[in-house]
Amino acid sequence: MGQRRQHSGVGADQSMDLASATLAALEWLLVIQIPPKSAASFKVQIAADAEDPEGKVGCEALIDLHREALRRSAPARDALREQVQPAWVAGLRAAGAQFAPGWKAVFDLYDAANAPIAAGEPPLTQESAQCYFNLLAFHQALVSDEEWRPLPEMARSDYTRKLVEVYPGMPASVKQWVGRLPALWTGLYAEWTELTPDQRAARRDGLIAQLSVLKTLPMADLPMHAGRFEPTRVLEQRGRQDAIDSLMGALRFQGAVLSSLAR
Repeated sequence: MGQRRQHSGVGADQSMDLASATLAALEWLLVIQIPPKSAASFKVQIAADAEDPEGKVGCEALIDLHREALRRSAPARDALREQVQPAWVAGLRAAGAQFAPGWKAVFDLYDAANAPIAAGEPPLTQESAQCYFNLLAFHQALVSDEEWRPLPEMARSDYTRKLVEVYPGMPASVKQWVGRLPALWTGLYAEWTELTPDQRAARRDGLIAQLSVLKTLPMADLPMHAGRFEPTRVLEQRGRQDAIDSLMGALRFQGAVLSSLAR
Protein backbone atom coordinates (compact mmCIF):
# COMPACT_ATOMS: atom_id res chain seq x y z
CA MET A 1 0.00 0.00 0.00
CA GLY A 2 1.01 3.59 -0.47
CA GLN A 3 2.81 3.12 -3.83
CA ARG A 4 1.34 4.50 -7.04
CA ARG A 5 1.13 1.94 -9.87
CA GLN A 6 0.29 2.32 -13.52
CA HIS A 7 -2.55 -0.15 -13.90
CA SER A 8 -5.54 1.97 -13.49
CA GLY A 9 -8.06 2.73 -16.16
CA VAL A 10 -10.01 4.47 -13.38
CA GLY A 11 -10.77 8.15 -14.02
CA ALA A 12 -9.77 10.82 -11.51
CA ASP A 13 -13.36 11.66 -10.52
CA GLN A 14 -14.26 8.01 -10.21
CA SER A 15 -11.15 7.39 -8.11
CA MET A 16 -12.06 10.16 -5.68
CA ASP A 17 -15.65 8.90 -5.43
CA LEU A 18 -14.25 5.47 -4.63
CA ALA A 19 -11.90 7.01 -2.08
CA SER A 20 -14.72 8.94 -0.37
CA ALA A 21 -16.88 5.83 -0.12
CA THR A 22 -13.92 3.81 1.18
CA LEU A 23 -13.19 6.44 3.82
CA ALA A 24 -16.81 6.39 5.03
CA ALA A 25 -16.70 2.60 5.19
CA LEU A 26 -13.46 2.65 7.17
CA GLU A 27 -14.87 5.12 9.69
CA TRP A 28 -17.84 2.80 10.20
CA LEU A 29 -15.74 -0.37 10.37
CA LEU A 30 -13.16 1.01 12.80
CA VAL A 31 -15.58 3.26 14.75
CA ILE A 32 -13.37 6.31 14.30
CA GLN A 33 -13.79 9.88 13.09
CA ILE A 34 -10.98 11.05 10.82
CA PRO A 35 -10.32 14.80 11.10
CA PRO A 36 -11.18 16.71 7.90
CA LYS A 37 -7.59 17.70 7.13
CA SER A 38 -6.35 14.13 7.51
CA ALA A 39 -9.36 12.82 5.60
CA ALA A 40 -8.55 14.98 2.55
CA SER A 41 -4.98 13.68 2.28
CA PHE A 42 -6.05 10.14 3.08
CA LYS A 43 -8.54 10.13 0.21
CA VAL A 44 -5.69 10.99 -2.13
CA GLN A 45 -3.78 8.02 -0.73
CA ILE A 46 -6.77 5.69 -1.17
CA ALA A 47 -7.22 6.85 -4.76
CA ALA A 48 -3.55 6.06 -5.40
CA ASP A 49 -3.92 2.62 -3.83
CA ALA A 50 -6.99 1.96 -5.98
CA GLU A 51 -4.93 2.41 -9.15
CA ASP A 52 -3.69 -1.10 -8.50
CA PRO A 53 -6.35 -3.71 -9.41
CA GLU A 54 -5.95 -5.50 -6.08
CA GLY A 55 -6.27 -2.24 -4.19
CA LYS A 56 -9.41 -1.35 -6.13
CA VAL A 57 -10.96 -4.75 -5.35
CA GLY A 58 -10.21 -4.28 -1.66
CA CYS A 59 -11.84 -0.84 -1.63
CA GLU A 60 -14.92 -2.13 -3.45
CA ALA A 61 -15.26 -5.06 -1.03
CA LEU A 62 -15.19 -2.69 1.94
CA ILE A 63 -17.70 -0.36 0.29
CA ASP A 64 -20.04 -3.28 -0.44
CA LEU A 65 -19.79 -4.36 3.21
CA HIS A 66 -20.68 -0.86 4.35
CA ARG A 67 -23.65 -0.70 1.98
CA GLU A 68 -24.91 -4.01 3.31
CA ALA A 69 -24.59 -2.66 6.87
CA LEU A 70 -26.58 0.46 6.01
CA ARG A 71 -29.48 -1.73 4.87
CA ARG A 72 -29.75 -3.20 8.36
CA SER A 73 -31.06 -1.93 11.67
CA ALA A 74 -28.63 -0.16 13.99
CA PRO A 75 -28.16 -3.23 16.28
CA ALA A 76 -27.66 -5.46 13.24
CA ARG A 77 -25.11 -3.01 11.81
CA ASP A 78 -23.17 -3.17 15.08
CA ALA A 79 -23.30 -6.96 15.04
CA LEU A 80 -22.05 -7.15 11.45
CA ARG A 81 -19.19 -4.78 12.20
CA GLU A 82 -18.05 -6.76 15.23
CA GLN A 83 -18.18 -10.00 13.23
CA VAL A 84 -15.92 -8.76 10.45
CA GLN A 85 -13.76 -6.09 12.10
CA PRO A 86 -11.03 -8.39 13.53
CA ALA A 87 -10.36 -10.04 10.17
CA TRP A 88 -10.31 -6.73 8.31
CA VAL A 89 -7.96 -5.11 10.82
CA ALA A 90 -5.65 -8.13 10.81
CA GLY A 91 -5.63 -8.18 7.01
CA LEU A 92 -4.81 -4.49 6.74
CA ARG A 93 -2.04 -4.82 9.30
CA ALA A 94 -0.63 -7.86 7.51
CA ALA A 95 -0.53 -5.82 4.30
CA GLY A 96 1.49 -3.16 6.10
CA ALA A 97 -1.26 -0.56 5.87
CA GLN A 98 -0.42 0.93 9.25
CA PHE A 99 3.01 1.96 7.95
CA ALA A 100 1.80 3.54 4.69
CA PRO A 101 1.31 7.32 4.39
CA GLY A 102 -2.19 8.27 5.49
CA TRP A 103 -3.02 4.82 6.78
CA LYS A 104 -0.84 5.27 9.85
CA ALA A 105 -3.06 8.10 11.09
CA VAL A 106 -6.11 5.84 10.69
CA PHE A 107 -4.53 3.05 12.73
CA ASP A 108 -3.35 5.54 15.35
CA LEU A 109 -6.99 6.58 15.83
CA TYR A 110 -8.16 2.97 15.97
CA ASP A 111 -5.44 1.90 18.41
CA ALA A 112 -6.14 4.91 20.65
CA ALA A 113 -9.85 4.04 20.75
CA ASN A 114 -9.01 0.43 21.66
CA ALA A 115 -6.21 1.09 24.12
CA PRO A 116 -5.96 -1.45 26.98
CA ILE A 117 -7.36 -0.32 30.32
CA ALA A 118 -6.32 -3.47 32.24
CA ALA A 119 -3.61 -6.05 31.62
CA GLY A 120 -4.47 -9.54 30.44
CA GLU A 121 -4.59 -11.81 27.42
CA PRO A 122 -6.44 -10.27 25.78
CA PRO A 123 -6.27 -6.94 27.62
CA LEU A 124 -9.47 -5.29 28.77
CA THR A 125 -10.65 -2.36 26.64
CA GLN A 126 -13.40 0.20 27.09
CA GLU A 127 -15.43 -1.61 24.44
CA SER A 128 -15.17 -5.05 26.02
CA ALA A 129 -15.95 -3.57 29.45
CA GLN A 130 -19.05 -1.86 28.05
CA CYS A 131 -20.21 -5.11 26.48
CA TYR A 132 -19.57 -6.92 29.78
CA PHE A 133 -21.90 -4.53 31.58
CA ASN A 134 -24.44 -4.62 28.74
CA LEU A 135 -24.70 -8.41 28.90
CA LEU A 136 -25.08 -8.43 32.69
CA ALA A 137 -27.69 -5.68 32.40
CA PHE A 138 -29.54 -7.58 29.70
CA HIS A 139 -29.76 -10.64 31.93
CA GLN A 140 -31.09 -8.53 34.81
CA ALA A 141 -33.66 -6.94 32.49
CA LEU A 142 -34.84 -10.37 31.35
CA VAL A 143 -35.22 -11.57 34.93
CA SER A 144 -37.24 -8.51 35.91
CA ASP A 145 -39.17 -8.61 32.60
CA GLU A 146 -38.15 -5.07 31.70
CA GLU A 147 -36.75 -3.47 28.58
CA TRP A 148 -32.96 -3.31 28.54
CA ARG A 149 -31.38 0.14 28.72
CA PRO A 150 -27.66 0.94 29.06
CA LEU A 151 -26.08 2.13 32.27
CA PRO A 152 -26.02 5.84 33.10
CA GLU A 153 -22.60 7.41 32.58
CA MET A 154 -21.84 7.82 36.28
CA ALA A 155 -22.45 4.16 37.02
CA ARG A 156 -20.53 3.02 33.95
CA SER A 157 -17.47 5.02 35.04
CA ASP A 158 -17.64 3.64 38.59
CA TYR A 159 -18.13 0.07 37.43
CA THR A 160 -15.38 0.30 34.83
CA ARG A 161 -12.88 1.34 37.48
CA LYS A 162 -13.87 -1.63 39.60
CA LEU A 163 -13.67 -4.07 36.68
CA VAL A 164 -10.18 -2.77 35.90
CA GLU A 165 -9.16 -3.76 39.44
CA VAL A 166 -10.37 -7.35 39.24
CA TYR A 167 -9.77 -8.15 35.56
CA PRO A 168 -6.09 -9.19 35.92
CA GLY A 169 -7.12 -11.85 38.46
CA MET A 170 -9.82 -13.41 36.29
CA PRO A 171 -9.22 -16.93 34.93
CA ALA A 172 -7.64 -17.06 31.48
CA SER A 173 -10.74 -18.65 29.95
CA VAL A 174 -12.89 -15.79 31.21
CA LYS A 175 -10.52 -13.17 29.82
CA GLN A 176 -10.76 -14.88 26.43
CA TRP A 177 -14.54 -14.80 26.71
CA VAL A 178 -14.53 -11.12 27.63
CA GLY A 179 -12.37 -10.45 24.59
CA ARG A 180 -15.06 -11.99 22.38
CA LEU A 181 -17.88 -10.06 24.02
CA PRO A 182 -18.19 -7.27 21.41
CA ALA A 183 -19.20 -9.86 18.81
CA LEU A 184 -21.22 -12.00 21.26
CA TRP A 185 -23.15 -9.13 22.81
CA THR A 186 -23.95 -7.27 19.60
CA GLY A 187 -25.03 -10.51 17.92
CA LEU A 188 -27.31 -11.46 20.79
CA TYR A 189 -28.85 -8.01 21.06
CA ALA A 190 -29.37 -7.71 17.30
CA GLU A 191 -31.17 -11.04 17.26
CA TRP A 192 -33.31 -10.04 20.25
CA THR A 193 -34.41 -6.76 18.67
CA GLU A 194 -35.63 -8.62 15.59
CA LEU A 195 -38.03 -10.77 17.62
CA THR A 196 -41.71 -9.97 17.99
CA PRO A 197 -43.17 -9.58 21.51
CA ASP A 198 -44.58 -13.11 21.32
CA GLN A 199 -41.25 -14.51 20.17
CA ARG A 200 -39.47 -12.72 23.00
CA ALA A 201 -41.91 -14.14 25.53
CA ALA A 202 -41.30 -17.63 24.15
CA ARG A 203 -37.52 -17.22 24.30
CA ARG A 204 -37.29 -15.38 27.62
CA ASP A 205 -37.15 -18.27 30.12
CA GLY A 206 -34.71 -20.26 28.02
CA LEU A 207 -32.42 -17.28 27.60
CA ILE A 208 -32.54 -16.52 31.33
CA ALA A 209 -31.48 -20.10 32.03
CA GLN A 210 -28.71 -19.94 29.45
CA LEU A 211 -27.36 -16.69 30.88
CA SER A 212 -27.76 -17.69 34.53
CA VAL A 213 -24.05 -18.56 34.68
CA LEU A 214 -23.42 -14.80 34.47
CA LYS A 215 -24.54 -14.55 38.10
CA THR A 216 -21.14 -15.96 39.12
CA LEU A 217 -19.29 -13.09 37.45
CA PRO A 218 -17.74 -10.16 39.33
CA MET A 219 -20.23 -7.34 39.86
CA ALA A 220 -23.20 -9.41 38.69
CA ASP A 221 -25.04 -8.60 41.93
CA LEU A 222 -24.89 -4.85 41.26
CA PRO A 223 -27.73 -3.08 39.42
CA MET A 224 -26.62 -2.94 35.79
CA HIS A 225 -29.47 -1.71 33.66
CA ALA A 226 -31.10 1.69 33.86
CA GLY A 227 -34.44 0.25 34.93
CA ARG A 228 -32.91 -1.00 38.20
CA PHE A 229 -30.19 1.54 38.72
CA GLU A 230 -30.58 3.91 41.66
CA PRO A 231 -28.54 7.11 41.36
CA THR A 232 -26.37 6.43 44.39
CA ARG A 233 -22.78 5.36 44.52
CA VAL A 234 -23.38 1.71 45.34
CA LEU A 235 -19.73 0.78 45.52
CA GLU A 236 -18.93 3.59 47.95
CA GLN A 237 -21.89 2.69 50.19
CA ARG A 238 -20.71 -0.89 50.51
CA GLY A 239 -17.22 0.12 51.52
CA ARG A 240 -14.14 -0.42 49.42
CA GLN A 241 -12.85 -3.55 51.12
CA ASP A 242 -16.25 -5.26 51.26
CA ALA A 243 -16.74 -4.60 47.57
CA ILE A 244 -13.32 -6.02 46.69
CA ASP A 245 -13.90 -9.11 48.84
CA SER A 246 -17.27 -9.67 47.19
CA LEU A 247 -15.87 -9.26 43.71
CA MET A 248 -12.87 -11.49 44.25
CA GLY A 249 -15.09 -14.15 45.78
CA ALA A 250 -17.19 -14.11 42.65
CA LEU A 251 -14.18 -15.18 40.60
CA ARG A 252 -14.64 -18.76 41.81
CA PHE A 253 -16.69 -20.25 39.02
CA GLN A 254 -16.41 -22.67 36.11
CA GLY A 255 -14.81 -20.86 33.17
CA ALA A 256 -15.65 -23.72 30.86
CA VAL A 257 -19.37 -23.30 31.50
CA LEU A 258 -19.13 -19.58 30.88
CA SER A 259 -17.23 -20.03 27.64
CA SER A 260 -20.04 -22.25 26.36
CA LEU A 261 -22.02 -19.05 25.75
CA ALA A 262 -19.69 -18.39 22.83
CA ARG A 263 -20.94 -21.46 20.98
